[in-house]
Amino acid sequence: MPPSELGTTSMQNPTDSTGLPKIKRIAIVGAGPGGLTAFKSFLEEGVFEEARAFERRDDIGGVWYLDPLIAKQEVDRYQETRRGEYPFRSTKPSDDGQEERVHWPSPAYEGMMGNIPRDLIAFSDFPWPKPTSSSLSASEPQDIDADTGSDGAKNRNRIQDAENEDAELDMESLADEDVDIFPTLLETIAYIKSYAAHFNLLPHVSLNAEVVSVRYRKRDDGYVGWEVKVKTRAVGEAPTEITSWWDAVVMAGGMCDSLAIPNIDGLEALPEEQVVHARHYRSPTSWTGKKILALGNGYSSIDICAQSAPLAKTPIYRSIHHPCFFACLPDERVIDVGPIKRLYIMPSDAEKIGAELEDGQILEDFDVVILGTGYRYEFPFLRIPSSDTQEDVPATPPDRRRILGLYKHFLHARYPTLGLISYEILFTTFSVAQAQACVLARLYSGRLALPSLEERVADEGKCIEEVGDDHLFHVIPRYMKSGGEPAYGQWLREWALSAPAGGSVGVQWDDKRRMVVYKNIVKLKTEQLRRSKGRRINGAY
Repeated sequence: MPPSELGTTSMQNPTDSTGLPKIKRIAIVGAGPGGLTAFKSFLEEGVFEEARAFERRDDIGGVWYLDPLIAKQEVDRYQETRRGEYPFRSTKPSDDGQEERVHWPSPAYEGMMGNIPRDLIAFSDFPWPKPTSSSLSASEPQDIDADTGSDGAKNRNRIQDAENEDAELDMESLADEDVDIFPTLLETIAYIKSYAAHFNLLPHVSLNAEVVSVRYRKRDDGYVGWEVKVKTRAVGEAPTEITSWWDAVVMAGGMCDSLAIPNIDGLEALPEEQVVHARHYRSPTSWTGKKILALGNGYSSIDICAQSAPLAKTPIYRSIHHPCFFACLPDERVIDVGPIKRLYIMPSDAEKIGAELEDGQILEDFDVVILGTGYRYEFPFLRIPSSDTQEDVPATPPDRRRILGLYKHFLHARYPTLGLISYEILFTTFSVAQAQACVLARLYSGRLALPSLEERVADEGKCIEEVGDDHLFHVIPRYMKSGGEPAYGQWLREWALSAPAGGSVGVQWDDKRRMVVYKNIVKLKTEQLRRSKGRRINGAY
């Protein structure tokens, strides 16, 4: 749906061509890195009456938080049923019988390692600890002199980052065979939790709080804002739904809720227990002795095949559409083949799967098909005003290929009191999320002015003209005419810096940072994989 079809609403227009209404209360959906850095930026402004993050899980961290007990239960359940489950429901004894708990497991998995060096993804105002010899333990990040109390101007001056105090990119550690510069899952979640603790964010996060509805509406008393309904799940109590109203909402979670399922003839007819999306992968032990056909050539598919090779029946076949863009060590036990034309149950054995490739090659006797095919955009609880009848529409089209109506991928063009952080696809997710958050905080506090409505709406069309209107719309490195990820991050930083009174901003995209990201990132990760081969990587459980 193009922007023009979003229409207008008979409610009070939330914005004119130059600015925003007075914003005092902000709700944040999600408490992963994006939600936390947004919250920290709002606290730093020191002018909002209330800001609160709602996290449906029982701890912060987003996709980096892998609960080892729930992960083990998932693996055990899969061994019994051969079916993935999301959300995952567990039961435990209680005083009045069995108590059911609802969990939204992370797509993370045992042995997961980051694909970007620590220094490249660190927030500009919270350096990552320097890598040490290969214990791979989750050490505490370095402390810095920062504060997020109520005195906004004072705090902004104390952590002024206009001259770029980013941690240096420490690539010299590659000379040490015992040093890993790419963080493990445990190191990453430790960094996130240390960031939250240092800036005192936890008291403002509601855990076990699932956002079930977000609507821009006019209240009976004439107030126009965002109605947010939250279902809370206190331990030992029935779920309770609470409605509250907010001047602005920032979306920062749920990116891995909607699976991308390839359109392959015969796939839907395969037994459910023999088709597993990478979101449900936790450990290679599930594939011991099994013959695997993996689809996809991204991070998860590469890792699953590499981790499963010592246990699975080999060779493992991986169906790909293009050469690998990511770090991947050659392995004679993993064979890359072309795209699949159709899948089928073998006539000679109803428990085995066959595949016909587009080049006519036939592969047979597979026990399981693994879909490392990623995710799509879908927010069933979020609706955007559409017409004079006050009906609303989803934020994504039916095929879920992208988010509709955004300015610069992080701000709704027509309803800019709706921000979206960390939904674009790029390398340096943490630092770009921070850059987006710093801009949003300055906009909502009144220290920055919005571009005109016409300019905001026109931006979506310019993006379509540059890269097309498909499921790769939000992949920032595709926007090479516009400078790609470095130009995007630097533009956000400079916009934030244009506000008076200082404050933290995103990282400086200097030549060194650009060179590491675009010239050396695959080389660096491949080198670390080589070093780590044969050495146990400290996973989540």
